[in-house]
Amino acid sequence: MSHYNHLTIFEREKLFLMFNQGHSIRTIAAAVDRSPSTISRELKRNFKKGTYSPIIAQTLYSYRKQNCGR
Repeated sequence: MSHYNHLTIFEREKLFLMFNQGHSIRTIAAAVDRSPSTISRELKRNFKKGTYSPIIAQTLYSYRKQNCGR
């Protein structure tokens, strides 16, 4: 059983809003009660064409989870 909690679409939306308002990664992490490294990885993994989209990030997450081999 996994002890990881994946980001929800609501957390991704909040990340998107706060990131576009210019908040730091640490501030965003505190607001969504996640580690700053989680936020950093999420942005790095899903920052496409100069922007972060929570809907695209959620879609990519679903696709990756479906094809992870578990």
